[in-house]
Amino acid sequence: MFRASGYWLYQRNATMNGAWERTAAALPADRWKISWVFKTHTYEFKVSTAHGDYESPLSDIASAVANPKTANGPNVTSVLPGDSYIDLGWVPPTGDYSDTVASYIVYWRDDFDPDAWISSRTTTGTTLRLTGLIPGHRYNIAVASVNAAGDGLPSGAMPAIPGSGTPTVPQNFTATVAPDNDFSALLAWSPVNGAAGYVVQMRNWWQGEAYHDLFLPIVGRTTERVDLLIWDGARAHQFCVKAFNGTLYSAWSPCLIPSASAPQASEMVSILPATPAPLALKESYWRLRSVESVPRR
Repeated sequence: MFRASGYWLYQRNATMNGAWERTAAALPADRWKISWVFKTHTYEFKVSTAHGDYESPLSDIASAVANPKTANGPNVTSVLPGDSYIDLGWVPPTGDYSDTVASYIVYWRDDFDPDAWISSRTTTGTTLRLTGLIPGHRYNIAVASVNAAGDGLPSGAMPAIPGSGTPTVPQNFTATVAPDNDFSALLAWSPVNGAAGYVVQMRNWWQGEAYHDLFLPIVGRTTERVDLLIWDGARAHQFCVKAFNGTLYSAWSPCLIPSASAPQASEMVSILPATPAPLALKESYWRLRSVESVPRR
């Protein structure tokens, strides 16, 4: 558009009833590449022009159904933190369009720095060392496969903290029945120094089930708690917790059947699922993609 200094692009995943998201900066282009999309999902878009601080009214909404020919992300099997680095290893993807995978893009971001930008490196191998990291900071990591159609939706990796090794077993683990709901359990444990997060497992001992992981990786926060809705009743289950740093794991805590009395809030550590790495990196992804814009003609 004449005299426009750029364009604001808004997009949302209509299939998931997602919220509208605007690019982090006005785009210096009249076209844009959208990646990291889910097959068969409908995406909606609208655009406004930018000129200094002025933003025009939005365009009509346009939509498209995603049918990417990109490959799945690889299976990240090894995340090993060192003093100021993290060593990664993965297994090539299988499935549709994986036969033309020729390289991988590794993304990482400092989770302790709210202003940190996403970083990325491309490699043709299946291992990579991320260097120059800050000891004691947790890093979110994801790896995307690149085939003839481009880079696809990345696979998440376990978060890791360089400068820390294998964490110890979480102490003071408690499992209690919620005072107002016999179908909810409250879990708590003391934070573990150097742990990037936690994994909780459970089983229905009444039905003789095997243990299975309950959540995605968990990031602990103090003085928080969450109810776990369990239809068979909280006391029909056993729960355990272990700490992790990348793919270095502690042993499991003792596995407990919830008791009837709840711990004090000051003793609690929240049980909040960590954001999967591809989603944790999504906000910064807009910034990353800005380098791929096509100059206006």
